[in-house]
Amino acid sequence: MKHSIKKILIILVIVLIWYVSYTIYNSKPVIPLSNEIISTSQSLTESEIQAMQAAIDDEYKARETYLSVIETFGWVNPFANIQRAEANHIQALVGIFEQYNLPVPENKWVGLIPSYESIQQACAAWEQAEIDNVAIYDRLFPMVQNTQIITVFQTLQRASQEKHLPAFARCADRS
Repeated sequence: MKHSIKKILIILVIVLIWYVSYTIYNSKPVIPLSNEIISTSQSLTESEIQAMQAAIDDEYKARETYLSVIETFGWVNPFANIQRAEANHIQALVGIFEQYNLPVPENKWVGLIPSYESIQQACAAWEQAEIDNVAIYDRLFPMVQNTQIITVFQTLQRASQEKHLPAFARCADRS
């Protein structure tokens, strides 16, 4: 009788471990990437495409600036940390373009980024740029009805407002 109970308990533990492992392995991230959101629409409107193009253009500009600052001053924060986030932001937008079989706009900002005399000067400029980024998304929201795009835009706007802006403000105040 004791051996039967032990066998049953061992089997239950194995099943439990398998179930937990399976659930963790197959779970979705808390913030969905664009290709992980199920869209309610099969196509995008012209205004939604324009909004997507404006959003990715602004994200390209930010990433190129951060890379330029890193090239000039070295692997310095907040630029080093935030440039990784910008790569994720761009990938989220690229995922939507690809999902709808739309051409991904080219990055037109390579080589067009102004230089800065100091990290603090760059931080002050990008403190304002993050304020502008939040405003850009406010202007883009009325152009979009697709819940997938709205969710991605909200996530990107929130990152600018709650993470990037405070980081640049702290950096700019160090001068």
